[in-house]
Amino acid sequence: FSKNIPNAFAQDFQFYEQDADLIRDWMCPSVESHLKEEAKAVAMGVEKDDTVVFHLRFAGAVEGIFADPTYHELPISYYTDVLKRHGHCRCAILVHDPKSRQAAAEVARRLKTVSPTIEIVQQCASRCEDFMVMYKARHLALSVSTFAWWAGFLGANSKATIYYPRHVDMAWFNPRRLKTW
Repeated sequence: FSKNIPNAFAQDFQFYEQDADLIRDWMCPSVESHLKEEAKAVAMGVEKDDTVVFHLRFAGAVEGIFADPTYHELPISYYTDVLKRHGHCRCAILVHDPKSRQAAAEVARRLKTVSPTIEIVQQCASRCEDFMVMYKARHLALSVSTFAWWAGFLGANSKATIYYPRHVDMAWFNPRRLKTW
C-alpha cells in the first residue's frame, strides 16, 4: 500500500508523505469504529482548545534493560515548553503506561510548578482507549514513540497542533548517539 519501504524509524514522515491520504483512508475507519473509546475521549475534553494531551514514554520503566536507547525519555523541559508555547492550557491529559505511574506523577508535579492552576488528568487505560485519546486530541504533544506518532498522523484531521521533539545530534561518545530527539 505504500510506495516507499521505510528502513528507519517509523516516525519519519518522508516515508508516508506521498501516500498519507491513502494510508489514512485505509486505517482511520478501523480506529473510528471504536465508538465506546471515542465517547470516553470526547467526554474527557480532548477536543477542547484549552486542553493538551501529552504522551509520556518511560522506556526504562516499561522495558527495563531491554529498552532501546534511541527511544529514551524526554527532559521535563520539553513538556514545560509545550505548556508555555500553547499559552492557554487549562487541562493537561497525561497518557502513559501502567508501569510508569510514578514517573508520570513526577511529570504532573513538575507541570504544576510551571502552571499551578492547570488540571492534570492521568490517562492510563487500555491501549485502544489511550490511542483514541491521542487520536481525538485537538492539541497533542508526542513523545519518542511510534504509538503516539501514529495517533498524531492518523488523527491529523482533528488536530490544531502537534508538538514533537526535535531530532538533534549528540557527541560521538554518548551511548545514546544512534539517534536522539
